[in-house]
Amino acid sequence: QSGISIIDVTNGQLGAVTPLVTSADTDDGSYHFYPTWSPDAKYIAFVTSWDPNIVNGNYLGSVGNAHGVLRMVEVAKAPVTCPGPDCIELTRGTGYAPSAAQSQSGTQGSTWPKFAPFAQGSGSVYFITYTARRQYGLYPDITSQLWMFGIDTTLSGDPSFPPFWLPYQDIRDGSLSPYWTETLPCEADVEADTCEGCLEEEYCQVNEARTSCACVARSVIR
Repeated sequence: QSGISIIDVTNGQLGAVTPLVTSADTDDGSYHFYPTWSPDAKYIAFVTSWDPNIVNGNYLGSVGNAHGVLRMVEVAKAPVTCPGPDCIELTRGTGYAPSAAQSQSGTQGSTWPKFAPFAQGSGSVYFITYTARRQYGLYPDITSQLWMFGIDTTLSGDPSFPPFWLPYQDIRDGSLSPYWTETLPCEADVEADTCEGCLEEEYCQVNEARTSCACVARSVIR
């Protein structure tokens, strides 16, 4: 049994502990893990599982848990009990309901969610990437791959949308724990004295030695 809490840190000193997510039934064996903050710190998404993940007598805990379900809570409403009226179920985004995760059947190993570092739609639309062993195309062997879905908090009930597979992954590899970046990497072209990889609204700056470059928003170029 475990929950998710927030600890205040001031000048390097740990402060009070504020419970954020608790279980409705302390005896149901559920535990919550892998929290991720929304970019505006209004929400936390996380994984809930009822599977102790014991393999060959070894307790693996949350590592590689195959029966997790994705959820979200609003920080201002803490503490939030899951399941409960303030516990936001991301069923469409996960691809199955909490009942499947609790019964450990029909699940796809959904875990390691990560919020995108930006919000859209006047701050009400978010995106989450996560790892899952969902069936993709005609591939018979299911490996862990990265998926993404949107969330619209103006919607009632389940605010999530069906996920889609992120491109450029090798289906033969196991993709894990995604991380977001707000800027794209670029590559310096020494001969052309320029660089590649920037967006249309960005300007590519190459250093004097022409060994590195950076994509800079045109609005900050003077």
